[in-house]
Amino acid sequence: MFVAAAGAYVNVVTHLVQLSLLTGLGSLGLMIWLLSTPHSAETEQKRLGMLAGFAFLTGVNLGPLLEMCIAINPSILPTAFLGTAVIFTCFTLSALYARRRSYLYLGGFLFSGLSLMFLFSLVNLFVGSTWLFTANLYVGLMVMCGFVLFDTQLIIEKAESGDKDYIWHCVDLFLDFVNIFRELMIILGMNEGCCNQQAGDKGWVCVAPSASLVPHESLSCPASAQPAALQRETCTQCQGEEGGAAALAGGTGASSPQNQCQEQ
Repeated sequence: MFVAAAGAYVNVVTHLVQLSLLTGLGSLGLMIWLLSTPHSAETEQKRLGMLAGFAFLTGVNLGPLLEMCIAINPSILPTAFLGTAVIFTCFTLSALYARRRSYLYLGGFLFSGLSLMFLFSLVNLFVGSTWLFTANLYVGLMVMCGFVLFDTQLIIEKAESGDKDYIWHCVDLFLDFVNIFRELMIILGMNEGCCNQQAGDKGWVCVAPSASLVPHESLSCPASAQPAALQRETCTQCQGEEGGAAALAGGTGASSPQNQCQEQ
């Protein structure tokens, strides 16, 4: 996890977004190489290096999403990480203390769920449905939680049968943790980026992302629904200086037709 955090930090600092395809292919290649290399005393150090490289590139791939969440609200990151840690710990303990093999039957359902999620994602590329994207997020979160149960008990059974490849077992659990963290960040980012109910009651229209998170400044939301750090810039853009000052003061100052935000 520390190596992945270092990779994410490097991406945030150096802005390697343009290399995301290469880093994605690199992490996939390292994972395949790790899987194809047999576990033994001679290859242990080499496989640990592959694991570190895979974790680093996985963290790099999370960089763009981390930057987007920081732009929306920096508190999303610790909230998502704490939520992921709690979820992962609870489901792991549940798998450890449950009856042996009691969760292994979930494998078929979980892999079927992954297939459906992939299919819905492809469909949503052409449909652009916000509802389908949101449903896919929550279903994905539940599927990843199920994989924590399944993978934990599967690792126990493999160890009981003589499979001591702890490095690959780390990859299984690492991917579960990272995927839960990613799903939570997107969900929290969407909830933070959209207008709150109070703004909706005032007649504002909020433009929600259709297929992925978008930068907060591109959302047509009122200043009162945005983080304080972005209120002044948004109000100046949407309402002009006079309307922006009124919005920052908590008022409902009038704005010119040319500069006003979207209203119902």
